[in-house]
Amino acid sequence: MLLIDVLGNVEVAFVNALLYGCPNIEALDLHFLSDSLENVCLPASLKRLKIQIDNDFGSSLEINAPDLEYLNIYQHKFIDVLSMNSFHNVVEASLDLFPFSYDFVDPLLKLLNTLSRTKHLVLSGSTTKVN
Repeated sequence: MLLIDVLGNVEVAFVNALLYGCPNIEALDLHFLSDSLENVCLPASLKRLKIQIDNDFGSSLEINAPDLEYLNIYQHKFIDVLSMNSFHNVVEASLDLFPFSYDFVDPLLKLLNTLSRTKHLVLSGSTTKVN
């Protein structure tokens, strides 16, 4: 398991480069702060993912992990998840997403649709509440 907890601001390109160097990682706990709008690209080998990205304007995740079984996205200002066609093996998911804008509904519905085979899904109050 790789635990990355970056204190302070870091560019998404740095995180992507670090993850690119770990092509066989199966479990990742990732927490960082960024001012970048770049997509966070996660390794295809992941089976477990716990991710938190702190910023004020939201971000998009690129998850192309066909063997992903456990997904935890927490305290995340959500814009979109890209490459979501690979979530058919997810057994358990927990989503703690903060709507970034009124356009939040369509990406959330797209994410929930890809998680339709999930046996255990937890949605936080922030994910299901519209302000």
